[in-house]
Amino acid sequence: MSSRGSQFRRLKRLSSRQLVFKVFARASRGLLNPVRKLKDCLVSTYTHSSPQGNSVCAVMDTKLLSSAAEGTQGGELLGALYLQHRFDLLGSCWQDWSELPGETGDDVSAGVESSRRLFSGMVSCASARDSLRIASQLAPNYRRIHWQRDVKSGHLWSVRTWYKDIRWGDRAGADVKVPWEIARLQHLIILATEYHTRSLSSDSESAAHMAIEYRNQVIDFIAANPPRYGVGWACTMDVAIRAANLLISFDLFRAFGHIFDQAFVDIFTNSIVDHGEHIFANLEWNDEYCGNHYLANIVGLLFVAAYLPVGEDANCWLSFSLYEFISQSLIQFHPEGSNFEGSTAYHGLSAEMLVFGCALVLGLSEHKKQAISFESGIRLRSGRNQRVIDSILDWQEGRREAPFPDAMLKRLHGARRFIEALVRPDGQLAQFGDNDSGCFCLLSRVVSQVSFAYLKRRYSNIGMIEKGQPDPYPLIEPMNPCYLLEMMDSLLGDPFLRDSDERLGWPARIIRALSQSQNLGSCRPVTQNCLLRRADNLPLEPNDTALEQVFTSGSDLHEGIELHVFSDFGLYIWKSQSLYLAVRCGDIGQKGFGGHAHNDQLSIELWVEGEPIFLDPGTYTYSADPNMRNMYRSVKAHNAPQFDWDNEPGDLNLGLFQLGNESQAQVHGVDRHTFIGAHRGYGFNVYRKIMIGTDSVMITDWHDGDRSLKFSLPKPLPYSPGYGWIERKPTGYRGL
Repeated sequence: MSSRGSQFRRLKRLSSRQLVFKVFARASRGLLNPVRKLKDCLVSTYTHSSPQGNSVCAVMDTKLLSSAAEGTQGGELLGALYLQHRFDLLGSCWQDWSELPGETGDDVSAGVESSRRLFSGMVSCASARDSLRIASQLAPNYRRIHWQRDVKSGHLWSVRTWYKDIRWGDRAGADVKVPWEIARLQHLIILATEYHTRSLSSDSESAAHMAIEYRNQVIDFIAANPPRYGVGWACTMDVAIRAANLLISFDLFRAFGHIFDQAFVDIFTNSIVDHGEHIFANLEWNDEYCGNHYLANIVGLLFVAAYLPVGEDANCWLSFSLYEFISQSLIQFHPEGSNFEGSTAYHGLSAEMLVFGCALVLGLSEHKKQAISFESGIRLRSGRNQRVIDSILDWQEGRREAPFPDAMLKRLHGARRFIEALVRPDGQLAQFGDNDSGCFCLLSRVVSQVSFAYLKRRYSNIGMIEKGQPDPYPLIEPMNPCYLLEMMDSLLGDPFLRDSDERLGWPARIIRALSQSQNLGSCRPVTQNCLLRRADNLPLEPNDTALEQVFTSGSDLHEGIELHVFSDFGLYIWKSQSLYLAVRCGDIGQKGFGGHAHNDQLSIELWVEGEPIFLDPGTYTYSADPNMRNMYRSVKAHNAPQFDWDNEPGDLNLGLFQLGNESQAQVHGVDRHTFIGAHRGYGFNVYRKIMIGTDSVMITDWHDGDRSLKFSLPKPLPYSPGYGWIERKPTGYRGL
């Protein structure tokens, strides 16, 4: 939550149209929300009748999944921990999320009695009765999970609180992203794949344990989190991601031969309807811009509509979400394929959502395709684009193999190329802008086993968390792009990946199962604006304010060098056998709001001979620590030109998720061996020139103002490889 001062500064920057829209929207909410809240207090928020068919549909190709012989990488370790209700989320370490007897909070014991206490004191017992009914399906010895708790700070949110009254960011250290993360239920897919792995190994007892635990955890969440109550319903993005993970995991269990009892199927199906209704009624639409939250809403709603039986609501949601999915793909991804939010990590998240959405649509049954209609007066939030509608109708009538316009397919291919270019020598993505370690579905993770002593030496966020930690410690590696690239290759029709290929891992296999083994085929590559102007012919020359930094190498840096230009994003990447150089210079994203951008104009990531010289420090945290949040957004945290003052090239006082657009960075020249760019964030021109020689990289900074450049960078912040994790050593930096 931002302060009143930052809110006022943001309002001052709005156009008159945007201001009127905000005032009207707030007034409408002020009138309608009390009525909706009263209704939810008087009437149960649970759905009581399943749609016709009494079950969500099977969507994935069961033959492709059942023939798979291997499980997810690290699945055995993770599955064992998830059975114990131990989760490592956003730097929490492997904490036990089970509720403890005598623990203060909303829910202190197991079973039906837990739900009875959960809702004591509510205005109405309507939802409480349904919660008791659902909780009665739990196994007698099941330990319930505390879904409302931030295990890192100990802060508890109340499930008695109506979802629009949930507050966060007003208590130091409390991080709402932690309960949001567990409420996404992304670990359920690991339980499903481990069920299959153990079934194949003839360990039927262990496999059955996975299925029972899955059933219990799903019922536990549904019973302990009535629709529209508690922190788990406060953010529609998390509701949408949860819906998709519930459906994929449920479909996987059925594909692997498990048969759930009808009581559970009814509870599950009704909950999916609740998720769809909540998403559709609480879309994170913004008149100024829509970002990854809205895209997640749409993809989650697409999953709900695809899995529910054909019906009035499901048909409406399917038509709406398919149109919005295509429209937002064209809006949120630049023609070159990069995402518009100004963050490389959020590009990965949004690209993953594109892959899942496209695969799901490709695999829709003919019955579902024919249920799509735009004649029922559906309000299309992204505006009515007839080309998009025509593309969908042509696909519906068999004149196209897919409903996606060519412009969208080019963006998808470009998105893959952007991710591939971002991969550093260590196999991770270069971090520019925010990184909240978010993903849409947890299909597979790279898990390393390290000693806990090593973990404490490396990471300072471990603190005093030591009791009960596994040793060796299963460390989930962050930001590994290999699985996303594999999924994209599967969707885009990599000719070297066949359905029967042993190299086809779980992520790619699930994408093919969703798409019924259909793919989007090849596409003419997006052309790069490689030469804006030849850098060596520019009149710009350093003046007497210039400072130089030179980094030498014993290898030929020019050998195999390639330049990757993403001018819409504002990122320029040089890769050779001995060099990795990425330079940030361009738009701050989100149509100038910069909500996930940092003050990193002209900053670089530099690797020479496989070793890091400059690394972007990452993000570490959001609202749990506003000061730390701004430290990691600050220019002082980045390898950019530095001055002898505390001014920022972009205003950080507009709120934690907006950045001033004062920098107006632009590239003056770029080629295979040279870069020249500038920004005006301080009110005068600041230049950076980078020259790649055969055995050295020379960086020259200068300006035309009246301040002095700092010869050396301030002490770098500790490196954060993912949200909530922070290393003890400072950001990779090898001196001048």
